[in-house]
Amino acid sequence: HGDMEMAPGGIALAEGAQDRDGLEMDVLVHPLGPLLDRWPGGLELLVTLHGDVVAEAEVKEPGERARSEELPFEVRVWDAVATTLSLIADERGAREARRLRAAAYDGTTRPGEAGEQLRRRLRRLGRWAVLPDQVVATLLDLTSPGAAEAPSARITATELVAGHDLADVRLLIASHAPLLHLPSAQEADHA
Repeated sequence: HGDMEMAPGGIALAEGAQDRDGLEMDVLVHPLGPLLDRWPGGLELLVTLHGDVVAEAEVKEPGERARSEELPFEVRVWDAVATTLSLIADERGAREARRLRAAAYDGTTRPGEAGEQLRRRLRRLGRWAVLPDQVVATLLDLTSPGAAEAPSARITATELVAGHDLADVRLLIASHAPLLHLPSAQEADHA
């Protein structure tokens, strides 16, 4: 915890810093991961919170890359949809996405109408403000019929979550999982 003040029991206390509007705001540094349910394996973020907004984030002691990067892109996409829907307790949608993930892994069928139904479901969840717009837009892009291969541009978890509400961080990480670049320990050492 560096030089942060600690309460009895080792709990970090909030400190003060200037917020975006120039007012003093409580600042708390808090770890996320690596052992969180529905979270990429080996990813540990250290987030600096201004209230409930992530002011900045850094990858802390990255582990080995998740083995999911070895899976076909379409499998990772439907896994991201399933994880995101599961995080908002939409188990019916998550179950359908897992079925499409299994079919993509086996190479047995194309998403077809089932995939389009899930895309309509995602749009509805966005309209109802259950999912953030960025999450919906990313999942719709990833599941579009023309998105068969991984894009060359990758995003880091730190740039993805900075500036967002803490409540949205897990949804952002889950929905962007196929696009995330998770640095290995060697890459982090050279950064």
